[in-house]
Amino acid sequence: SAASFSGSKVSGKFDGEGKYTFPNGDQYEGEFKNGRFHGEGTMKLKDGGSFKARWHHGEIVEGSYTFADGLEYKPHEWTYCTLEDRRFHSETQRGVRPAGDTQATNDTVPKRLLRGCYDVGTGFYDPSDNKVYDFETRQAVYEPTEAEAEWIKAKCREAGDGMAASCA
Repeated sequence: SAASFSGSKVSGKFDGEGKYTFPNGDQYEGEFKNGRFHGEGTMKLKDGGSFKARWHHGEIVEGSYTFADGLEYKPHEWTYCTLEDRRFHSETQRGVRPAGDTQATNDTVPKRLLRGCYDVGTGFYDPSDNKVYDFETRQAVYEPTEAEAEWIKAKCREAGDGMAASCA
């Protein structure tokens, strides 16, 4: 779908309070100046996460990210799934499941992956075409850099046996 904007404009550019919806469904709601994010605003991602920030002519001055499950990202206080404590955020909130009922992702019921694909949280990565796809729509959402793809393959959950023949 197409991008859309509701709010005030000056000389044809977004200016003042407004709401911009990106083609993928993500939304920015807040202040604009001369067609750019400027002042206070919140980016609401379709996966449920949000990024609240102060902007200056389109550049982030400061901000904070909150995941869909309510976990706020604090880089200097990060205790979620670290080397010292491998529990997922949901496990720190609801407790660890009984022995034999292993939790593979932060989701209580992980998304089903197709063989050869990797769970990147907001979708799945298919290394055969180097694209990340939306779990629900199966539409490609972006193509990671070579470094990102290597990180995904090294760090993210990969589908095991018993899954479908291929990702696409």
